[in-house]
Amino acid sequence: MTPIPCSDYDFIEILCMKQYEVKLMLVSSNEIQGRFNTTCYINVEGKKQEAIKGIDKQQQPLVIALSDIVRLDVLTPNALVSHLSLID
Repeated sequence: MTPIPCSDYDFIEILCMKQYEVKLMLVSSNEIQGRFNTTCYINVEGKKQEAIKGIDKQQQPLVIALSDIVRLDVLTPNALVSHLSLID
């Protein structure tokens, strides 16, 4: 997996730091809404991948690999950031 650009990673760190409510569009075409509060590494098929951790709208834990995210949309009003496309 190719690492994401630094500016995109900065965006993700801001949304975690501020714990913005976001909607994620995944590679699988599924959408997930939640609040994320930290970045981490996970093991996927023996390979270390960057991920974000948080909770969904039902307060259930979420861990999403950054490589699974196509787009992030910030739903929190007046947020410092609004959206990010990770795959063109």
